[in-house]
Amino acid sequence: MSDVIFNHFKREPLFKDLSDEELQSIVDISHMRLFKAKSFVFLQGEKLDRVFFIHYGKIKIHISALSGREQIVFCTTNW
Repeated sequence: MSDVIFNHFKREPLFKDLSDEELQSIVDISHMRLFKAKSFVFLQGEKLDRVFFIHYGKIKIHISALSGREQIVFCTTNW
């Protein structure tokens, strides 16, 4: 599994200047997770202590107002 993560990160512009050893140190603390469609990765107001990279699929980030209205902040599709 770490080979998949390493190869994915290797293609990301954010990591292009890292050596293989530097990149491997990031891979060593990385986890790959699968989420079902329409599931929540994190909820509004939660303390976030990690970074998410999307390998495949769609993600939508939205804010819900007290009135119940939803504002889409970010939406993307990768691959």
